[in-house]
Amino acid sequence: MLRPENLVCTLLDMLGDEIRRRREEKGWTQEQLAAKVGVTYGAVQQWEKNKTAPKRSRLSKVCKVLGIAPELAYGVTTTASGLAARIERLSEEDRAYLQRIIDALAGNEPGHK
Repeated sequence: MLRPENLVCTLLDMLGDEIRRRREEKGWTQEQLAAKVGVTYGAVQQWEKNKTAPKRSRLSKVCKVLGIAPELAYGVTTTASGLAARIERLSEEDRAYLQRIIDALAGNEPGHK
C-alpha cells in the first residue's frame, strides 16, 4: 500500500523509468545521454535503476534533453490527464488508499459533516 513515507521512493521510481523510456524512444545509449547532459555513464545507470535521481542542478538539463516537463520530473502533475496516467499505474489497493486520502482532505470522510 502506498504510504506517505514511500511517496518519495515512488516518485524516484517514476522518474528513473521515464528517463529510460525517453532515452530509448530517442534511440540513445546510456553513454550518449550521459554525454548530452554532462554526467558519467554510471550516473545514468543509477537513475534508470532508480537508485539515485539527477541532482537539482542537473535535472533541468535532463528534462530539456529528453523532453520531460520539469514539473513532472519533480513529481508534480499539472494536468488532469497526467494525473490520471499516474493513478492508472497504481495497484487497486493503492488507488483505494489514494481515494481515502483525497476524501479526507476534501472533508468527505464517512461520518464527516
